[in-house]
Amino acid sequence: MNDLNRICSLPRRLAVAALVLDIFINASAAVEPALEHRLVFGPDSAAQWSAAESTVAVSTARTRTGSPVLHWQVTVDHFAGEAAYPIGWPRAHCTLRDAAARDWSEWDYFQFWIYTDSTRDALPREPVGLALYVPDKDAAYRRPLTELKKGEWVQVRIPLSEVPRRG
Repeated sequence: MNDLNRICSLPRRLAVAALVLDIFINASAAVEPALEHRLVFGPDSAAQWSAAESTVAVSTARTRTGSPVLHWQVTVDHFAGEAAYPIGWPRAHCTLRDAAARDWSEWDYFQFWIYTDSTRDALPREPVGLALYVPDKDAAYRRPLTELKKGEWVQVRIPLSEVPRRG
């Protein structure tokens, strides 16, 4: 018996439920529509980054797509770190100078891919934190990147509706 005959032989309510379930399953498997992208920080921005107890450079050693990437290298030194942070507090930041690059009010997500590796056997519970100063430190959006996995590329997508004053 083919599927159409089988469905038609079912009681009417059950056939409708089966059809609705099939539509739901197929719709949920659909790929999300293509989103418009704007690059905020590309490999060409490496020289604009300020890094304490770390470095930011262009790399082609480990890429997801074959294109160069930004590589943030943190070498933890608990003995020779900055005087104000003797146990080490590596960080990097980049200021967006262009006004158009700072206005995210028309965008839905801040999204990026990140590959994380470590000499440790496993990453700490909160391997790194992200802070967006919108527009300043007092109004910062802060979020630990707990979804990072050792030895894997992970996509991070932050709904900009969660970021106050993103304009």
